[in-house]
Amino acid sequence: MAEEKAVETFKTFENEETLRDKDLITYYKLRLLEIKQKQRLLGNFTDDGKYVFSPEIKKALVKIKKLITSSDETSFFAQIAISSVVLSFRVNTWVAGSDAIANLYLDEKFSEDRQIQSFVAQYVAEYDSTFLDRVKKVFNLCEEVDELELDEESPIKEEVLKCEKEFEAKSYIFEIEAQYMMLEIMEKLKKGGEQEKQLLQLLERQLEIEKLKPEGRFVYINLKHFFEHELLKNKNFAQFFEQNKDLQKSMKGYVRDIEVFDEAAKKITKPIETKAKTAAPKKAKGASYKPPKIRAPYKYKPQKAKKAKPAKKDKPKDFLGLPKKSAQAEKPAPAPKPKPAPAVIAPKSDKEKNLESLLEGLSEQLRDENSLQPEKEKNLDNMLKGLSEQLREEKTASQSLERTL
Repeated sequence: MAEEKAVETFKTFENEETLRDKDLITYYKLRLLEIKQKQRLLGNFTDDGKYVFSPEIKKALVKIKKLITSSDETSFFAQIAISSVVLSFRVNTWVAGSDAIANLYLDEKFSEDRQIQSFVAQYVAEYDSTFLDRVKKVFNLCEEVDELELDEESPIKEEVLKCEKEFEAKSYIFEIEAQYMMLEIMEKLKKGGEQEKQLLQLLERQLEIEKLKPEGRFVYINLKHFFEHELLKNKNFAQFFEQNKDLQKSMKGYVRDIEVFDEAAKKITKPIETKAKTAAPKKAKGASYKPPKIRAPYKYKPQKAKKAKPAKKDKPKDFLGLPKKSAQAEKPAPAPKPKPAPAVIAPKSDKEKNLESLLEGLSEQLRDENSLQPEKEKNLDNMLKGLSEQLREEKTASQSLERTL
């Protein structure tokens, strides 16, 4: 009889709820990975819902110098900054018979409302008046710490920098995919029952809170973690997705897209490494090696600044507001002709003088009063045209009189 295949299970870290669905397990593992990278956690999560440190990390946590921030009769509190993370330590001591015991703990931020308090090491010795001083020496608790003396190759720093690098590389795709998923889920919750609508109200309220946060980088990642936290808090993480098949599609879509992104990233980097290994030319025997010339893919050429065109000058206008003819545009004067006898110019009549004065006054009024209403301007313009016509008639009459004289 063939042996039955063992079903993969995974216990949640928050409440030790057992997950059996393959897609749901992958989805939950992605949640833990996001939190580990985002919070720069030094430990790892196991299949049975535990959070553990590797032996190398534990040794480094004991060895690293820690700055004492406060203390009392039985406890010490200390911190040290590693890259973008501040590690917070706590030492508790107590007496048991003739011996005294000291435990070293590391406190790490898991979520907005939860800390992971992890045991690191224990020190047991005979109790006397020097016990606390020996505890400080064993756990490297210092009154002063020079950060330049910290070990640059410490496993702690390597783990922190690894988390930073991986999260920065994936944070964009995490945020985009979380946005797609959460907007889909919120839309589907509108069609659900009373429980779904209560959850929708919580999500809408939390979304507004996330948008108002100063950093504002991971709005939908944080919203997704809040959504998952609410399900895990009520111990119905697996049950919720099993009962809501439509919401399960959104969850599976998120898993699929992240996995596709990871595979694409591997394919992008692989050809580059292969090409780099095969690109170097073979060295000929007895000849000195000269690196091949590589033409730059793009050469920057600064553009010449264009000369600004001179601003057009407004043409001078006559008293009627019409442009005057330029002297350059006029035709050259014809050859001088014999001057005729001076004509007798008849004096201007009083009527002509009055018309000219009136015309000049009206022209000045028309040019200066910009706020005239359209109807008044039209009337004034008609009057001006009539006076101009009378003036031309008077000039014609004067010229006729001159010719007669």
